[in-house]
Amino acid sequence: ARPVVERASVPPPAGPLDRYARMQLTSHAARVAWLAWNTDLGTRKIRELVGNNYNDVVRIAGVVRAKKPGA
Repeated sequence: ARPVVERASVPPPAGPLDRYARMQLTSHAARVAWLAWNTDLGTRKIRELVGNNYNDVVRIAGVVRAKKPGA
């Protein structure tokens, strides 16, 4: 009889959106800021994920990205 080899499934490295999905951010502003800082998503996609007012998303993302080094 052949030995049974169990393969451990190794998940792919978690991307920013995987980390975002597991985080417990309490405010829309925190969600927008985190996504703007950690991803290259556009404001439209961030708004889809966060479900916040478009103008707020644009404003918050703009402020956060202006503070990023190399931006």
